[in-house]
Amino acid sequence: MLTGSRRRGVNFFTSTFSQLLLATSGVHLNVIGKENLTAQRPAVFIFNHRNQVDPVIAGALVRDNWVGVGKKELASDPIMGTLGKLLDGVFIDRDDPVAAVETLHTVEERARNGLSIVIAPEGTRLDTTEVGSFKKGPFRIAMAAKIPIVPIVIRNAEIVASRNSTTINPGTVDVAVFPPIPVDDWTLDALPDRIAEVRQLYLDTLADWPVDGLPAVDLYAEQKAARKARAQVAKATAKRVPAKKAPAKSAANKGAAATKAATKKASPKAKPSESKIAGKDGEASASPSSSAKGRS
Repeated sequence: MLTGSRRRGVNFFTSTFSQLLLATSGVHLNVIGKENLTAQRPAVFIFNHRNQVDPVIAGALVRDNWVGVGKKELASDPIMGTLGKLLDGVFIDRDDPVAAVETLHTVEERARNGLSIVIAPEGTRLDTTEVGSFKKGPFRIAMAAKIPIVPIVIRNAEIVASRNSTTINPGTVDVAVFPPIPVDDWTLDALPDRIAEVRQLYLDTLADWPVDGLPAVDLYAEQKAARKARAQVAKATAKRVPAKKAPAKSAANKGAAATKAATKKASPKAKPSESKIAGKDGEASASPSSSAKGRS
């Protein structure tokens, strides 16, 4: 993991290189939901993958403090592999489950240290306008690091580059960035259902592209309702728990207190005349020696 001045250098590169490359190639990004890119950091930013420009687009949007994750085959690519290594990227060997798990743990650790993750959940480029199946990796990273998922939906990227082409053509690419999806209450048992819901978000968005703003999505409404229900249950449970009473005094303590009170009540106060008499008696006790001295 990069630290100090090198991380600052990488941040400068990632925040300028991608944008400069797109600008000089004549690629314009029409982004809806741009505010969601900085709504919560770190996060796992996921994007649908069609060509080699998609990662550049995602990098231009996320800008800084992120780590890219790709398949191992990209490490040998003269362009993507070199960039990935320079930018502290991580390559996953999907053919070796043990090595893949170890790599995911490395990615999780970087996320815990404050770096966002940029990754394509489909795992590879698809030569189609459809959305491929989503792998579990990006979602398990989010769960392990306890950071949200931010969906980046890219439309018509094929107009600026074909699947395997490194040539970028001018054009306008539409992008929709949805709000962060919390994963705090996700479980491994329900993970396939949660992944299917996120993938459906991509399918629905591409089928009916938003124009004036992001649409209301059932996924977020359901999560909000579930969180509200859990909060109400927790509140009701807290009310049912009886308040702790002060510990009762023991019988011995009660008896001692009663005796002390009775003694105090029974003790009479000395009268002023008695005090004077006591004072005279005190003087008298000392007088015999004095008087004896006087007689001598």
